[in-house]
Amino acid sequence: MTYNDFNTFYLQAAASSSGGSSGSPVIDIHGSAIALQAAGRNEGATDFFLPLDRVKRALELVQAGKPVDRGDIQVQFMYEPFDYVRRIGLSPETEAQIRVHDPDEIGMLVAETVLPEGPGDTAGLITGDVLVSINDEIVTKFADLDEILDSSVGEQIKVVVERDGHRIQHVIDVQDVHAITPDRFVEMGGAVLHNLSYQLARYYCVPALGVFVAQVWGMLPLEDAGEGVVIKSVDGHDTPTLDDFILAIQAIPDRTRVPVVYYSLNDIDEEYVHIVENERHWTDMNVYTRNDETGVWDCKKIDPLGAVCQVEQQTARFATSVNPTVQAIIPSLIQVHFYMPWMINAFPVCRRTGTGLIVDADRGLVVISRSIVPFELGDLSLTVAESLTIPATVRYLHPTLNIAIAQYDPTLLGKTPVRTAQLATKGNSEGDQLMLHAYNDGKGLVSIRAMVSTVGPMSITKHSPPRFRSINADWFKLDTRAAQKYNTGVLTDMDGVVSGLWVSYIDDMDDEGTNNEYFYGLDVCKILPVLEPLRNGDHPRLRTLGVELSTISLAEARHLGLDRSWIDRIEQ
Repeated sequence: MTYNDFNTFYLQAAASSSGGSSGSPVIDIHGSAIALQAAGRNEGATDFFLPLDRVKRALELVQAGKPVDRGDIQVQFMYEPFDYVRRIGLSPETEAQIRVHDPDEIGMLVAETVLPEGPGDTAGLITGDVLVSINDEIVTKFADLDEILDSSVGEQIKVVVERDGHRIQHVIDVQDVHAITPDRFVEMGGAVLHNLSYQLARYYCVPALGVFVAQVWGMLPLEDAGEGVVIKSVDGHDTPTLDDFILAIQAIPDRTRVPVVYYSLNDIDEEYVHIVENERHWTDMNVYTRNDETGVWDCKKIDPLGAVCQVEQQTARFATSVNPTVQAIIPSLIQVHFYMPWMINAFPVCRRTGTGLIVDADRGLVVISRSIVPFELGDLSLTVAESLTIPATVRYLHPTLNIAIAQYDPTLLGKTPVRTAQLATKGNSEGDQLMLHAYNDGKGLVSIRAMVSTVGPMSITKHSPPRFRSINADWFKLDTRAAQKYNTGVLTDMDGVVSGLWVSYIDDMDDEGTNNEYFYGLDVCKILPVLEPLRNGDHPRLRTLGVELSTISLAEARHLGLDRSWIDRIEQ
């Protein structure tokens, strides 16, 4: 839990309160509210109450129509007993001074966390410093500390601390807490961003600077996100503040791919780079600003300065392989990327990447799995020769088979030697020796030998909520578990002729929240009835009974009354 209050005392009592009592007032013997019930533990009948002294001040300012000033030096203090502060270097003279000032005092405030680049850090405070006085007033209570800081916003205070038995004086600028508390956020392409909050900065002990990605989604699928991501630069432009981020992203044309440098709050010293596509065509870029007078968030649309990115014709070369089977298929393989701006049709993820097969290079037709392209609503792009990325459109989604057909503009590839794959016209059988070609997570091409181990009818469990699943089809499995590392791929015989497609299907989530996947092979000859019309510029026309079929054993069929003559024919 990254949000919790600090620099405050709590009252502890054995009240044995029940769940749901948080926020209830704590009344003293005179009937005055002195605290709010904040937390408790049923095991020990222990409750914690938040004192209302600073809450009372804020309430009175609000009632008077005045701003509630809050000061801070970006230092978290802990109240420690004298026994502890002696061990970290408190001198006997200072302890005697504190006890004379308040005979009932039992401890002092010690700097626990000093945020880098904050006012306290800049002035020279370090962890372990024992707070003695501020502006010549001895301070050992959080309420006194708050009173001084809240009344000194924008001013300087004289802070005396003791370190290793020596007194050190610092002059520290008091910062406005509201200045380091986000009151604006940007919503674009499914992502939400705002300035890094003081709370998160304190929790991870990092500078309270940078653009924090509150919702890693859509156009910002930043990997290795950890507990939170801070963007450092966009397209080479540093983004220390939200305004800098807005200026940088506003100048980038729609659909342009740019590098984003970021780091995780878990480790600010390790930076990552991710190529993202600026998305301004599905959603607007809006800035929401909190309006303290109306109590709502004012929305302002940010229009892009640049036009839509135009894809230029380019040429790339394919890698070569010493294996003739691999070399024969390389010019027909393609990487597929699909981004879905909204979660529709119960599909559980917004981005999918897989392997596609060029089935008509002249017309730019590519066959892919519907586990990668489940519907038309989204952005489809193809990477050719692991070098060029071009846009594509969804031409056809098969209603019962796990395949989709996309189309790209062949002129965009220039003289890139793409090739129409040679497709087998018959299905696979048990024992067939095949080779699986697929792009792995590192975007490189992997080719592995495999044998067809099982051929049979496919049965995929119905989903909840319901979504597309393949029905009334045969599938085949491979004898190697290594094939299940790849969600899609292309299967060829040893001559490089494509005999099948390696496809997957996303199942329901398990108890740990992970989406399971089915992996199986589909005979490539099954796509020919829809491929031929598309090659001729027509839309495929399929006939269906509107019935989902499944298999049963002959023993079950006998009990269901199947005629003996049919049983003999099946056995033969």
